[in-house]
Amino acid sequence: MDFEEDINELLGYLETHNLVGDFQITVYFNPRIRDKLMSHKDIRYREKKLWNTLGMVKEIQSCLFVILDNYVAEIGAMKWNASKTCIQIWHANGALKKFGLFNEDNYRYSDLKRYRNVYRRYDKILVGSSEMKGVFKKAFQVEDGAFLETGTLRTDKYFRIPESDGKLSELLASKKDKQVVLYTPTYREGENHFAFTSEELEKWRERGYIFIVRAHPTVNFKVPDGLSDFLINGQEFLLHELLFAADILITDYSSIAMEFSLLNKPIYFYCYDIEQYRQSPGLIDGFEEQICSPIFKDAKALLEAVSGELVKPADVEAFNRRWNTYTDGSACASLLSFLELREKEHELSS
Repeated sequence: MDFEEDINELLGYLETHNLVGDFQITVYFNPRIRDKLMSHKDIRYREKKLWNTLGMVKEIQSCLFVILDNYVAEIGAMKWNASKTCIQIWHANGALKKFGLFNEDNYRYSDLKRYRNVYRRYDKILVGSSEMKGVFKKAFQVEDGAFLETGTLRTDKYFRIPESDGKLSELLASKKDKQVVLYTPTYREGENHFAFTSEELEKWRERGYIFIVRAHPTVNFKVPDGLSDFLINGQEFLLHELLFAADILITDYSSIAMEFSLLNKPIYFYCYDIEQYRQSPGLIDGFEEQICSPIFKDAKALLEAVSGELVKPADVEAFNRRWNTYTDGSACASLLSFLELREKEHELSS
């Protein structure tokens, strides 16, 4: 697991319903998420490190179910039992940027073969909409039968009463009744650039906003000097805690927009480098028609739009319907029902 949101939701569901003991579960996780990963005494945890690779491969070969949230190269090279079921839960419930085999013309034959060997292992892929089906068909080159129309696991929590994070709530309470803006820029290859200057951020402070920056997990963001009274580094908090706390989302090409739309709060797309990003890694076709706000390329126009409440609830509702069609808060339950059915089929065929 490379991301904590979906696996935490699944493990929490199993624990709440006393189902952990029904499975022998081993979680191989990216060390980056160690402190955010839900722990349970009856679940085995292993870091995804080089020295654990052989053990991971052996466990994958012997298990009945393999659940992934990202690309895992090892599964494309190993022997594969036909009775095994591999489920890609993916780490996003939408996509605005290209990935996988969208850009297959740019890959060498050896790379294409490696990617396809991994993607052909996916028996089922969780999706929240027909839009995302179309994305996965191109990215993974899979057919209609590969999908479970459950919504993504991470979205279940938006249909429950949120549990407030004490530290975040306390931090925001000290800011009184100011509106909270959450900025979530997506990943940029080889770049640790922050899109706002200190002078531009000062304008947001003057308008009375609180600014939270949730940089991409691979980026080490630091609050600029002199702005700590108004700008918060969101890296230490879970994503859903920040989304519940925020009044407004500013993003660019990130799938976080689809997740935030479940809360029906304003979303603004700050795409200052859209021409460059459209070239590499690339944006899905019709990007401008897929989003729920105009594209903003400079911070001044963005601030004026946010202050003027340019984005209306109806815009976000339409965006949500497009990307969260199958999402109803029961993704974990639906996945467990599917696993139980597959297990019975396996027992009958054994």
